[in-house]
Amino acid sequence: MNKFIRAFPQSEFKFKLYDNPERKTWQQIKKKTGCFALINCGYFNMKTFETASTFMVDGKWKFSPNYHDYGLLIDKDGKMSIGTEKEAVCDYCSGLPPMIIKNKKYSGYSEVGNNGNTMVGIKEDGTPIFLICGKDEKQTSAQGVSDLKNVGCTDIFRFDGSWSTQGSLGDGMDLQPSQKRIVRNYILVFKKNQEDPTPDVNPIKPEPPKPNKPKPVKPTSVKRVYISPSMQHKNGNKKYDYIESDEMNLIADFIIPELKRHGVITMRNDPNSNLSVVIPESNKFLADLHLALHSNAHSTSIPDSQKTARGALTYVWRDEGEQGKYAREIIKEMNKIQPFSNRSGRVIANSDLWETSDTTAPAVIVEVDFHDNEGAKWIQDNRKNIADALVKSTLNYFGMKYIEKNEKPTEPTHWYDECRAWAIQNKIADGARAEDVATRAEVWQMLYNYKKNI
Repeated sequence: MNKFIRAFPQSEFKFKLYDNPERKTWQQIKKKTGCFALINCGYFNMKTFETASTFMVDGKWKFSPNYHDYGLLIDKDGKMSIGTEKEAVCDYCSGLPPMIIKNKKYSGYSEVGNNGNTMVGIKEDGTPIFLICGKDEKQTSAQGVSDLKNVGCTDIFRFDGSWSTQGSLGDGMDLQPSQKRIVRNYILVFKKNQEDPTPDVNPIKPEPPKPNKPKPVKPTSVKRVYISPSMQHKNGNKKYDYIESDEMNLIADFIIPELKRHGVITMRNDPNSNLSVVIPESNKFLADLHLALHSNAHSTSIPDSQKTARGALTYVWRDEGEQGKYAREIIKEMNKIQPFSNRSGRVIANSDLWETSDTTAPAVIVEVDFHDNEGAKWIQDNRKNIADALVKSTLNYFGMKYIEKNEKPTEPTHWYDECRAWAIQNKIADGARAEDVATRAEVWQMLYNYKKNI
């Protein structure tokens, strides 16, 4: 079961907000603090991991209020109540949004379709009711509101959902999502008879890294791109004998040697893999960019005669920063080879796409054209042109010049670039000082790292 509802009477339980800059899992937080239960709450930026919704801990704003709204207040004794940011003294987290206030739909009420769901309801007697429903099981926000109203809640708040929904409501009530996401902040629940946990709940400083496990240092002179062709083997167009995963891998076959020719190191997914493998692999590779290759299709409800959309489309987690910059470079270069395009607003932000939200590198999913009309034939006839456009957009992002094949490169590549990338990826060496002499101690360390990690 991946849906749980539980009441926490305030005569038996107390509450605390928890800020998680150390990026601990909820299981680690539960073990560290000794809390009885915990759930995720506020929004956070999945690229920078900074808090992104109104949130106060121990009287200090982690994210200052940008608007006036209802949320959950927790006082220094751990009692939870309803209020606004103006009443916040100890802990406060705003609703995202408040759904029901005093048995009525709140002005900011908005419903969300089937997804992961994290909610807190408050009964008229002040008893908090927690609800968590995993994205694998799915629940609309309207269903969540109905569940909480059915157990007597008069005030209901929605918090961050989708893959962020996580935690435990006590023994035997651990949520078990298929995708493991680290989130920034939580609501913790403690039994009143257990030892006061407050001194260790929100440490001022994160734990220092262990000295014998340094993070790999990414050499700045070598750029790395993770190429992720579609693993959707059933999407296609029978008329043109088109299979999405096959075509995207053929395009990748052109991209990879071209990037290598420009001194860019690449890593490619296994076409028979899945995102639970691909995303950690991209992150371990220390990619500078993550490029996912796909083709598009109309809704199945649209008649074939009306499937006329053409042109490239890009998806990003948010249309801002480095990912937005890379997506616009892709659209710029694709426009040059797709004068027929009738798509508009072709950089689309979608926070529910795992491949753009959970990769460390700026990630873009590009759908090169539609495959359920004549676009399939165009893709087949233009594999090399598409690859060249994506290579040029990648080089543009890096500030590198595209070198024609008869033009001599201005910056030579190194014979050891590939093996250096392998050593970094496998945590054998940090890639620095590639042409310096190694001491005996450094050789011992590399041999030790090899034995430990390979």
